[in-house]
Amino acid sequence: MTCVICLEDRGGVMFNHRRVSRDAAVTDRILKLAAEYGPLNITPYTLRLLPQENIPSCVAHICDHPITEEKGTCWLEDTVGELRPDAADRLILFRWNRTYPADTLFDREAFFSGGNWKLTSQEEFPGKSHEKITMEVYHRA
Repeated sequence: MTCVICLEDRGGVMFNHRRVSRDAAVTDRILKLAAEYGPLNITPYTLRLLPQENIPSCVAHICDHPITEEKGTCWLEDTVGELRPDAADRLILFRWNRTYPADTLFDREAFFSGGNWKLTSQEEFPGKSHEKITMEVYHRA
């Protein structure tokens, strides 16, 4: 499974039950990744980022716990705390390169502490609302 997380510089994903940030260019990239790596598994919360009149065909499962799906791409926001290192083969992080208030964090240090992950690519690109977004792709060794 491929897991996708969008976070700010300290690992923040959400603040007061809302995502810390969003960017349409990142959403477009995630949909392209899902088309490549398998169907997209998301929560109803994340579904709100997608155009409601034309939900992309790569969206396969809308459920409360997308990490429990066996395959595909899992976009984690409100359920990021459920991710364990053995649940995914690929982890894609989109970093906003800014610091925002956050109370739900992705603990990168704990996740990568087993040493079984390798950074395989990194790319910076301009977003629609952020001048620089960094995409990091990790594979489990």
